[in-house]
Amino acid sequence: MHRNNFALNGKAFFLVFAEKILKKQGAVMKFVRILPVVTVFAASAAFAQQATAPGPIDRVKITDNELSCAQIHGEIGDMDKVVGEARAIEAKQKTNTTAAGAAGTAAEVAGRTGLFGAIGGLTGHLFGQLAAQTAAGAVQQTSAQSAQQAGERARQAVARKEHLTGLFLAKDCKASDPNAAGRALSGEELQKLTAAGAAAAAADAGPAKAPADAQGAAALVNEAAATARPASIAASELSEDRVRELVGRAQKVAIGGYRVAFVIQNSAAAYAGAGLSNMGQSTGNIRTITQSQNRRIDVALDNITPALMQSITDRLYADFVEKLKASGREVVPFEQVGSRETFRRITVAEAKPGGSYTSSPTGDRRNFVVMAPTGMPLWFIHGDPLGNLSPISIENWRAASTLSHELQATIVTAQVIVDFARMESSGRSNIATRASVGAEPQMSIAPGYTTLTAFHATRADVGDFSAARLKSVLNMDGDFATVRQGDSHSTAGLANSLTMVTGLQGVQISRDRQAYVADPGKYAGLALGGGFGVNALLASVVKGK
Repeated sequence: MHRNNFALNGKAFFLVFAEKILKKQGAVMKFVRILPVVTVFAASAAFAQQATAPGPIDRVKITDNELSCAQIHGEIGDMDKVVGEARAIEAKQKTNTTAAGAAGTAAEVAGRTGLFGAIGGLTGHLFGQLAAQTAAGAVQQTSAQSAQQAGERARQAVARKEHLTGLFLAKDCKASDPNAAGRALSGEELQKLTAAGAAAAAADAGPAKAPADAQGAAALVNEAAATARPASIAASELSEDRVRELVGRAQKVAIGGYRVAFVIQNSAAAYAGAGLSNMGQSTGNIRTITQSQNRRIDVALDNITPALMQSITDRLYADFVEKLKASGREVVPFEQVGSRETFRRITVAEAKPGGSYTSSPTGDRRNFVVMAPTGMPLWFIHGDPLGNLSPISIENWRAASTLSHELQATIVTAQVIVDFARMESSGRSNIATRASVGAEPQMSIAPGYTTLTAFHATRADVGDFSAARLKSVLNMDGDFATVRQGDSHSTAGLANSLTMVTGLQGVQISRDRQAYVADPGKYAGLALGGGFGVNALLASVVKGK
């Protein structure tokens, strides 16, 4: 909000400043000549914003059963008219959006060809173009909003027409004689008709909301687990280091912890400096300077609740325990590990407001929500990028070593990273002339942070530890989310204007935001399938040769 206000205030300042300069140059009348073009767009944008939007159209009304066949037939015709009017408004507003974009482009072209120069030299170049682009930008925003509102009204009218059509047929009404009396529906018949319409409306509305309570989340996850397909991962995809050796030093393995980290935000950025293209620039009114480009796209996961993430974590942990027990080694359950006095020396990660532990590691564009199974404290060792400890805080490592010595077992902890997006970037180059970024929904188990860590000690407080890491990304194929476009902005117009005035290269900054609205059942199924596969891979290390 502050950024938008600043941008609008800044543009207003430029326009006032331009007018004062032009008055001093005696060119006010020439400046005024371009204002009708600008204000026509601005006025239509303001009118669109101030217009009173009609109320929503309910799919079902409590008085529907009292409607006669003629009334139903007439309202169906009314809905057809509403759909036609709404579609026309939607098309008109989309045309306005396109025209506004063309007006902004035309303003830039006019600046490059010297059209605005007729109203006062450099100020004409800069402020004439800026005024037109500012108004065009306002039209683009308001027209896009109006088109979206009209499209929603058309959708509501279509849903109402579908319900009325079903009612018309259920009452045995006749299109050839709408005035004929139809039969009255029983309460059971009306309920079935309404329920069928509600199911169709729910399907059109998209995925159901993810359950916010633990009971609902557990039921959804159990259903997803029944059909989840465990991923198959080659043993070579795990960089074992010394984990297998440490596990082999003891007859028993003890479960010290388990974590699932869910990626909830990500971004991709790219920069092109256009360095070589500025060599040998032309002279005259037309500039050939290529702009530098700085692009970024931000994506966020939507419709996945902490309760659902917790249930996924609990289900993956239960699967991990089962696979460890199936390895043939004696497994000391966490309940025995966590009840010891030594375990209480471990520094636990504190949850942030809202009840979840979140992490944004330095140098990593991803944001994580990290979960431990219900009843198990969340803890890390020093050097873990997702953790809460500094690189020199070795207390938790010492506590784990002591536990290994006390239990005469190798302590193991596992961490699984569940990602939701594939990001692309052309990278950073001072020579390239074009920067590009991209993103798409893609469930995966991310490498690097997906680990199995082992601790073994022959005496208290001193021991060895090592981590086995997943080396490559494990993609889980399947549609699970729809893309909802967020706000976006670009400074290309302003950068080009400044370049035309000064002759210096500018930077075009572009920002784009998207939300991936997940189907909770599909998301859970893919996360569990990937997690089950990782659990099997990690347990194979514990099993040994």
